[in-house]
Amino acid sequence: MIASRTLKVREADEEVDLPIRIYAPRQDNGCWACRIEIDWPDEPMARDAYGHDSAQALHHGLQMVGIHLYVSGYHEDGLISFLEPGFKGYGFPVTKNVRDIAHPDDAFL
Repeated sequence: MIASRTLKVREADEEVDLPIRIYAPRQDNGCWACRIEIDWPDEPMARDAYGHDSAQALHHGLQMVGIHLYVSGYHEDGLISFLEPGFKGYGFPVTKNVRDIAHPDDAFL
């Protein structure tokens, strides 16, 4: 693991941790893969983001985290927070096709 961030999710009447982990890119069948994990309260998720080199795989992994956060029902319902309640961004970049639903602080990372 090379990076992690813990967001909060409102579940019922309490806030629970939403751990996010990013792993070092690794070579995988002639390309590079970067593993990301998001421990959603209802179903933890792990995916690989791919790139031509390690830098691109890492960039795609960070974008994948941002995309999964912003398209989640938790975001849609306003249940995710970072740093403090009311702070709207999550600190992950997103692709152009998700910028319209991302907080402006994240939309152009």
